[in-house]
Amino acid sequence: MPTPKGHPPYNVNGEGGRPKKYTPEFIEKEADAFEEWMRDPKSLWYEDFASSRGYSPKLLSMWGKENERFSEVYEKAQFWQKSLLLRGGL
Repeated sequence: MPTPKGHPPYNVNGEGGRPKKYTPEFIEKEADAFEEWMRDPKSLWYEDFASSRGYSPKLLSMWGKENERFSEVYEKAQFWQKSLLLRGGL
């Protein structure tokens, strides 16, 4: 649907569609917060990080595919989680 006459285009981020809710800067800040969260001994399940921050855990995977920094932290979180589960099970 075209924009109304005299209205600025909706294409805000150069890709069409509505603007992205989560910017690359926001995702990188979340990567830092995610890493910090893993250092807390009370943190057990990495999906709790997402829910405590107010978004779906599915976004963690999506951001890992879009953002190199978040990808590193997300991969680290997966190994961290596996280690917690194995040590807790033994």
